[in-house]
Amino acid sequence: MISIDRNKCTGCSICAHVCPHGLIEMNDGTAFLTDADKCITCGACGINCPAGAVDVDKKTGCVVTIIKEDILKLKKSNSGCQEDVCAPRNISPEKAHKKVLLFVPQGFEDLEVATFTDIIGWTRVLKEVKSVDLVITAFRRSVRSKHNLIINVHALLDEVKVSDYHALIIPGGFNDSGYQEVYDERVLDLIRKVYANGGIITAMCVGSLAVAKAGILRDREATTYSLSRRHDNLQTLRDYGAITSSQRIVISDRIITNRGPDTSIDVAFKLVEMLNGEEDMMRIRKALMFE
Repeated sequence: MISIDRNKCTGCSICAHVCPHGLIEMNDGTAFLTDADKCITCGACGINCPAGAVDVDKKTGCVVTIIKEDILKLKKSNSGCQEDVCAPRNISPEKAHKKVLLFVPQGFEDLEVATFTDIIGWTRVLKEVKSVDLVITAFRRSVRSKHNLIINVHALLDEVKVSDYHALIIPGGFNDSGYQEVYDERVLDLIRKVYANGGIITAMCVGSLAVAKAGILRDREATTYSLSRRHDNLQTLRDYGAITSSQRIVISDRIITNRGPDTSIDVAFKLVEMLNGEEDMMRIRKALMFE
């Protein structure tokens, strides 16, 4: 038997995607089990829930599904059941959803987080669009923005399995509110690993400085926030070997940098396009009445 804590559920819908028999559905932004009698307690939902909202009494069923790369791979136990009984439902490499990691440091810029949670969230609203799961991580369970928005994260950074993610978002922020932690070696290592695994790096505003410090912007075009009264951020990019640009948004290989909060919506749509393709991106733009 499984139980779902609706207070912890973030509505990411991962559990619904990995249930091999389609017994979990979403209602009003939270998950619920549709038929407890048919549940085989395989444990797929509990293992994959980033918020720890799903509790499984026993995990001895015939299959556990793990989200990885572009497909859902199976690990079967020795229960002896038939493979076609426990195969995930209607999932192909083309339809499998992607996972995006959003690291939120203290003092982050509110707009550069909220825009991504909303636009990426719409991939889980529109049935005709491939779902993209956004997982928020940080050094602590609760993080405060520059303007006092408080976010409860899905997972601590040391709990994150980096190889599961197709993209990483680093928002900008304010050094006088704790943003310096974005330069922590653990964050720099996260940036390097996601990029080395073929992932997309999206660095908002001064988030590009952390990406540059990680060493992956050397000899690449990039931009950043240029109106700081205290720091010459463009020069800092150059000091790390980047080629600075005056464009609002710069895409170098799989690295997106931009000049500030004004680009947030455009960058979020571009990230969805890079993950899912132009067709899905345009469907979301239309649903949000941008078209």
